[in-house]
Amino acid sequence: MKDRLAFTRKEIFYYIALLLFFSTHLFNLTIVVKESNLGSAFKYIRLISYIIFAGIIIASEIKNKILSGIIIVLALAGIVAFKASDNTLIYITVIFFAGWCSTSRRNLKAIAIIQAVTIMIGVITCLTGVVENQIFMDNMRRRYMLGFTWVTTLPILFLYMSFSYIILRREKITFIEILCILGIHITLYIFTDTRMCFLIGVLSVLFTIINRYGKNNIDRINRKFRKITPAVPIILAVMSVLLAVFYNEGNRIWEVINKLLSNRLYYGQLGIRKYGITVFGQPIVWIGYSFEEMKGVYNYVDCSYIQILLSYGIVFLMFVLGIYTKILLFAKKNNDSWITMIVVLTLIFSITEPRLWNLTFNPLPFLLIDAVKDRNSFSTREVVSNV
Repeated sequence: MKDRLAFTRKEIFYYIALLLFFSTHLFNLTIVVKESNLGSAFKYIRLISYIIFAGIIIASEIKNKILSGIIIVLALAGIVAFKASDNTLIYITVIFFAGWCSTSRRNLKAIAIIQAVTIMIGVITCLTGVVENQIFMDNMRRRYMLGFTWVTTLPILFLYMSFSYIILRREKITFIEILCILGIHITLYIFTDTRMCFLIGVLSVLFTIINRYGKNNIDRINRKFRKITPAVPIILAVMSVLLAVFYNEGNRIWEVINKLLSNRLYYGQLGIRKYGITVFGQPIVWIGYSFEEMKGVYNYVDCSYIQILLSYGIVFLMFVLGIYTKILLFAKKNNDSWITMIVVLTLIFSITEPRLWNLTFNPLPFLLIDAVKDRNSFSTREVVSNV
């Protein structure tokens, strides 16, 4: 059955709610929307989306095994939300379980479309002079915001959108499409000087070319690393924490590494020392740079693994790592080098960026839907051809 004709009524309501939720979050990343004072209206719109998501879950016929999982996860999210004074986890959990009515492929496609519209809004309003193309001077680095609330927002948003696009297109992706993705990464790097984002973007293009045109080579790589790939989440999480813990400010080698990572080791260690590690999290106000005046002393920890550990605790970090491990095990079982490649790059990128569990930027946790259902919605011929 054609993918575009297979939407159920429940899925239609789900994607309406998904559009309301993600558009209000993503559009708010642009300066033109941020300055329009639509924050209060967006809160009410998101409330409507939460009601629809909850209604979908209630209306679903849930097996006892799945129902037990929902209760356990909601309980965990509730405890962590209470301890961290952050209800975001509950909302995300509700969205996840509502998304069970659809597939991973459709979720990634829908979110990528909303991300693309957001990018167009930010860039067009900037190029046409509707908003000022603000500049952030970072030492000698001249970095443009390009219509967004921070210099890294656009390149990171495009990176994750391109990740979804690559997974969706797979063997159907053409060399022209690959060159366009690379060209946009280069252009964004020139204007924003986002080094790690650019490096990961180039690596994704390189692996896409190998995966698309050198299938034998990628199969050999898969055979060599297939045993270790499911362990990548825990390996990188442990490595990130240990790097911050053992960072020595007075050591020249450590200083070089810290400088290359834009002081991320310093602030990671500072965060661990200041807040400590808890089981279920704690309330932390992260203060970082934006186009608005910074309110307070800078304390932002960019590393996803450390930020989740400090804000939400050990248990929730293990839960998030478990999700990515499950996705990689599913990719391994299905010999899906596309998902493996993109998820591993995301995990590496999360060493320096706090997007591992930020669905607004990173929709890859929605791959868990296929993993739990044990059905690869990207693999059938009619699905792949209708991207």
